[in-house]
Amino acid sequence: MTRLSSLTVTACIGLLYGMPLLLILAIALKPEAEIFKFGTELSVFSIFPQKPTLAAFQDALGRPNFLQQVVNTFVVGIIQSTTTIVLCLMAAYVISRSKSKWGHVMSVAIALVLFVPYQTIVVPLFLIVRDFGMLNSWFGLILPWIASPMAVVMLKNALDELPGEIDEAARVDGAGPIRTLFQVVAPNIVPSLATVWVINMVGIYDSLLWPLVSITEPSNQVAQVGLAALFSTWERPSFATAFAASLIVVAPLLPLFILFQRQFAATFASAGMK
Repeated sequence: MTRLSSLTVTACIGLLYGMPLLLILAIALKPEAEIFKFGTELSVFSIFPQKPTLAAFQDALGRPNFLQQVVNTFVVGIIQSTTTIVLCLMAAYVISRSKSKWGHVMSVAIALVLFVPYQTIVVPLFLIVRDFGMLNSWFGLILPWIASPMAVVMLKNALDELPGEIDEAARVDGAGPIRTLFQVVAPNIVPSLATVWVINMVGIYDSLLWPLVSITEPSNQVAQVGLAALFSTWERPSFATAFAASLIVVAPLLPLFILFQRQFAATFASAGMK
């Protein structure tokens, strides 16, 4: 009975969190004329499509450069998230294992960067990227953000929980700092690495301002800008197409959450016990 109750509660919570996606899917499957047919009336007929159709998905996939932008977003996310993990893990390791006061000072300084509003650094970053000739390229899109203060702070907290004896044992066996970090230390914080990787990936999917500023070529653009264009056309936007396009864009993220859900749970559970 206890197991049944637990499954029931889990199913209800899952349905609650999945309801927005189900509503988006319902709208995407409706013909355009059916979306506003019932006005503000709340009923089964106003929520679920009476005549489901895939026309909105076909329209979204047929938009110029949209499918390429979806692929661009996923590839950029993989490259940036992986590079961020490697770079920030090394920085976090140095700060965590530092025995001088400068390690603490650096840790505080990096944490303070989290309070700097994102919008205040866009113009300076744009000028730097422009002067280096990296506008309208993936280098300009990725490089300014691979050093993530949030990732450094989270990984440092995870490394602080590991005893220093692990490092000393590796050094006794002849391992250098790089080998110690990636072959001995990193395997012990896999849940934290996975969590930071996925959070960074979601952040890339949420980013709109920087891609809009740094990329002008539609074929190099990311899907967020393409979605914004669907909702901000001069003519009346096709809501079914816009919602279908939104589902297509977020589809690659859903398997990531399913794949790394245990790592998420382990990371936040350990954080809650501190």
